[in-house]
Amino acid sequence: MRVSYKAKHRRKKILKIVGIIMALAVLGFVLRFIYLERFLVYDENGVHLDYGGRPVYGETEKNHAKDEDYIINETPALGEHTGPKISTLDGCFLTVSDVLDGKLASLSPAQEDVNAVMVTLKTDTGKYLYPTEIAGAVRANADLDGVEKALMNLSKVAGVQVIAKVPAFSDSGYAMADYNHALSLRNGALWMNENGSYCLDPYSKDTVEYLIATARELYSLGADEIVFDEFSFPKSENIVYKRDISGEEAVRNAAEEISERLSLWGIPVSFISDDPEVANLSHRMYLSGKTGADVADTAEEFAQFMEGETGKLVFLTASRDTRFEGYSRLQPIE
Repeated sequence: MRVSYKAKHRRKKILKIVGIIMALAVLGFVLRFIYLERFLVYDENGVHLDYGGRPVYGETEKNHAKDEDYIINETPALGEHTGPKISTLDGCFLTVSDVLDGKLASLSPAQEDVNAVMVTLKTDTGKYLYPTEIAGAVRANADLDGVEKALMNLSKVAGVQVIAKVPAFSDSGYAMADYNHALSLRNGALWMNENGSYCLDPYSKDTVEYLIATARELYSLGADEIVFDEFSFPKSENIVYKRDISGEEAVRNAAEEISERLSLWGIPVSFISDDPEVANLSHRMYLSGKTGADVADTAEEFAQFMEGETGKLVFLTASRDTRFEGYSRLQPIE
């Protein structure tokens, strides 16, 4: 059967239109994949989409904390803080679970016969255990007013030094408030650590200001010293770091600025870090995982840091080994 010219022309036209539609469909699929790639999150459950890890376009500025948000008017001026100056600590420490279980409120330093108490006041994922007023911070779902009251009451106990410990860069809430100041993967998704938390970029000015604000706020609530835990750059090949310096250098610079700035208010600060240059900026050296057999070698290793003040070396241990005597020691609360 002979096909007319008009029929052939019509068929070519239809095939051309179908081809264009298919091409547009493929292009749309590719573009959608590229767009969605930034929402991909890799964790222990595999790969999945997480739209909560990214702000909606146009809202970055709204969620982004301004410099004035970091000003805490209640912060005491230099020299006004009345906390005791204790050379050698002999006390206890409270974990997140201890605080949530109400052990801070029920703690009696006189009965415990301690002169120092270290309290962890942020979770591993960065949720605050007291009613913080810092912009971008996320509060835990707990009796935060009770924690704040207990902390302030503890700070009034004569002869007891209150030490507030918080994780430094592990903070999902603030990372999601402004993802430009968080560590990310090659595809732009936020990197997650082993605790299931997003982490802040130590290079970011906002990160440094955020940590300074946290320290000042805790100091205003009665803490005599602030300890930033895990003050190190994560060791992961999955992190894509595009700053003009390495992550390790960024951490050192952040520690130096935080230490210098907090000294203006007379706020002692310490850093628990696997980087000796960072740890040496500390008011005290906090060490965990040490046994009595390690004491002599550890003391020799940090002799220059101590400068003859053995109390600057703080062992976090449940051991009652007499070889810890002469150094500061904090034990888990019973």
